[in-house]
Amino acid sequence: MPVKDKGTVYSVPDTFFLRLHHCRPRFKNDVESVLIAIATVIGDMQEAPIEPFMDNLFLTIKNYPGNFNKTDKTIHNWKTEISTLFGLVEYHSPREGWCRPGATAKMLAENQDIPQFFKTFLFTFQYPGAHIKKQEIKNLIEAEVKFKPAKYIIEVLKTGEEQYSQFSITKAEATHCVFNDLRVTRDGRDAGETARLIQNNRSERFSYDETGDVIRYAGDILDYMVLANLLRIDPSGKYFSLNWAEIHAIDTFLSSSKWFGGYDHLYGQEMIGYGEIDEIFASWFHYVNDLSYNRNFSTNLSSFMSLEGREG
Repeated sequence: MPVKDKGTVYSVPDTFFLRLHHCRPRFKNDVESVLIAIATVIGDMQEAPIEPFMDNLFLTIKNYPGNFNKTDKTIHNWKTEISTLFGLVEYHSPREGWCRPGATAKMLAENQDIPQFFKTFLFTFQYPGAHIKKQEIKNLIEAEVKFKPAKYIIEVLKTGEEQYSQFSITKAEATHCVFNDLRVTRDGRDAGETARLIQNNRSERFSYDETGDVIRYAGDILDYMVLANLLRIDPSGKYFSLNWAEIHAIDTFLSSSKWFGGYDHLYGQEMIGYGEIDEIFASWFHYVNDLSYNRNFSTNLSSFMSLEGREG
């Protein structure tokens, strides 16, 4: 049941609260152009030791239109988002060694299919993963979190439609009823129960903390799901619902048990060393660049919907 200790504001009980986050997007308003341009350059780069490869990537980002006067810190943040969050680079062994263009970068450079790219990205995106810092990976393992946000959101929206005919979710609802609740991210709460919670909160006129920093991370995933053409957004820019024109991709998400198990052996371990997490680093990027499953992800022009207003 909703917690009423803040008046009419819904909040997750402290016992179950754990905030999930990821790399903050730095070029969200121009994401299609940036990703295609940078992926095209990465796709043409040669396998090389990590330092010169990343120096080359830094210069590529620095030379992107509008970036020349940006600080080095900003450019490094872009580089982290491109190489780590979106997995456009693959690594050998742990953090030492060589790296090479990722298969996802080559796919995007060749096809320039943004919805296909974001479907591919979201299909493998999970907590924990090497897109976050090792301290955060350790925290999530110790909290026993195992969570694939895109798949779960699809499940909530699908079961919500089955229960209520029409159903949608907001960034605030996704934050407080899904992302920040261990009953979902750790315990795997049934999606139907979450849909009922959201609907009940609306009926009871509960509000949420909608501060930008609070809802950012769940909001990012919803926005990426719009870019993937998996969700549509209403004219108000607030309510996200399933885009059934992409039924084959939606079914692929729902039927998949795909999970990166590289960290699984660390769960229940009394002490987790950062070195153990580092050893798994490269395996994560091999995993997210495995394209063997994405046959249903290429964009069919007959089902493609306008992405205007995706920022919500």
